[in-house]
Amino acid sequence: MDIAIQFIFDIKDAFQHLIPSFVALADGTAEKQEMINVLGFTAGLLSSYGFVPQVIQTVKTKDTRSFSLQMCIVNTFAVSLWLLFGIVLNSVWMQLWNMLIFISFATILFYKVSAVMSGREPLRV
Repeated sequence: MDIAIQFIFDIKDAFQHLIPSFVALADGTAEKQEMINVLGFTAGLLSSYGFVPQVIQTVKTKDTRSFSLQMCIVNTFAVSLWLLFGIVLNSVWMQLWNMLIFISFATILFYKVSAVMSGREPLRV
């Protein structure tokens, strides 16, 4: 539980540093670390948001026929490694966004495995 609380405080601190980074970037005075903060935040936000409509559609329809089981497994595992990489680097943005992407892939994987196990979809690799 202490790790979760610390992570929340780390996100709060990262957001407090992010706002001045955006301001510095907008007025042309951004230094390297400020540009890295903005780049990491923006890339992660867009990557995470990109999966949201697909997850919502999957949860609503429970239709995963367009997903390969292999793709779901490999991407869920790959994102878990990116999350671990973010933890090792102590990168709050990498941890946050990859946690959200992991949850997205894991949700789709759950529905895919459920469909295969129930016989609604054939097992295709």
